[in-house]
Parts: sequence; structure tokens; C-alpha cells
Amino acid sequence: DKLKAMNLFGRFVSRSVVDRIWEDRELFMEGGRPRPQRITVTVMLTDLTGYTTASEKKEPAEVMDWIGTYMDRMAYLVEKHGGMVNDFLGDGLMANFGVPVASTTEQEMNRDAINAVECALEMGESLEELNEGWRREGAPTGRMRIGILTGPGVVGALGSRDRMKYATVGDTVNTASRLESFDKATFTNEPERSTCRVLIGDSTLERLEGRFVTKCLGEHMLKGKGEPITIHRVLARSPDVRPGADESGEGGEER
Repeated sequence: DKLKAMNLFGRFVSRSVVDRIWEDRELFMEGGRPRPQRITVTVMLTDLTGYTTASEKKEPAEVMDWIGTYMDRMAYLVEKHGGMVNDFLGDGLMANFGVPVASTTEQEMNRDAINAVECALEMGESLEELNEGWRREGAPTGRMRIGILTGPGVVGALGSRDRMKYATVGDTVNTASRLESFDKATFTNEPERSTCRVLIGDSTLERLEGRFVTKCLGEHMLKGKGEPITIHRVLARSPDVRPGADESGEGGEER
């Protein structure tokens, strides 16, 4: 049972979190599987643009080395900011903040949202560093889109007895994915060519405690949604927030 817990959680969360899960296993495990829970979670979806073009022009080993370097760096940043990588999606990843130890207070849920957005900004900064090295090597460079949303989700184990995966399901996950892929063409062709675009919804913005500079992009209908959602783009940390700090800037219109 402990080996199963390590396999499910150990690769993508700190050892201290895994130890806590094992110590309180009656709360987390049931019949050798993670106990299903309904929680409030902040979900992050990322996508690396330029991956398809690179894969067509490079040898397989070069492509895997390129994407592997990127994924290693991004997964490290998720763990650094208290999140958990749930899945690698080819050239992107899905991460959750607020699992597997569920956040139960408003302060903890705010912290999860702040950590997710801070992580996203640091991902963009890290990708800029990777791009510099890739340019020197003559390798392809990349840009990334990130969608983040806070809301209800169900977490637990999916799969067979021998191949289980700890997963989060629900509308929050689907909407975060739609935020990531929103208006791809505009991002691809934007004149300023920013390395990273971070889009969030109202439910995340409301938990950021005014620590990030954001710009409201208005209401938009997203695929699979019955009602429009207000989308905000995170531009930067507020001037008094240090990179890497557990803090972030002001919501609403750009400030």
C-alpha cells in the first residue's frame, strides 16, 4: 500500500507531502486506492507552441531531448510552488494546486490560486532562459499558453488495479483547458511576441488578493460552455512583489 501511494504521488509532490499522506492514510486511502474527494482546486493547463514544427524537422532523439528539457523545468516549478503534476500531455502538462492534501480554508484556497499564477509567471521566465540556450545551439525556440481556473473538482484514482493515475475531473478542468486554448491565432500573431500568455477566470482573480497586474479581455463563449466567461490576462507581478515570492498583483482592468 505504501508503494502504491509512493507511485501515485511520489514523482510529482515533495517527499514531505507523501509522508503526510502515508501518516494520515486513513484519510487519503481506501482499499489501496486514493479516497475520492470533492474539493476546491486551482487547475493549470499548459501548451508549448512550436513543438509540432520542431518534431517535423528534428531527429526523434533531438525532439525528445528538447521537450524533455522543457518538461523537467516546468514540472520542477510546479512542485516548487506547491502544486502537483497530474499528467503530461505531449507538449503540455496539467497541474493542480490544492491536492493531494485538500485546502479547506479560504486562506488556503487563495494561497493555491496565488501559487498557481506565480508558478505560471516563473514558467514564462524559465522558458525565456531555455530559449536563449536553444538559440545558441541552433535548436527551435518555444512559446507557451497557460490557462488557470479555481473551482470545484473531484479527485481520486482512475485506471485499472495495476495502472492507476491520480486525477482531477470536472468542469473546472474543462474550463481551464478552454482558457489555455482560447484564441490561439491572436497569440500566435501578436506583434509583441510575448513568450508566455497566462489566462485566468473570475474565480481565480478573486483569490489573488490584488497581487498581480491583470487585463480584462471581456466576456467570451468557450467551447462546451453554456454561459460566457470573463477572461483576464495576467501581465506581471505588482511592483512590490518579488519573483518567486508567495505573492502576486491587481485584478480587473490593466493597472
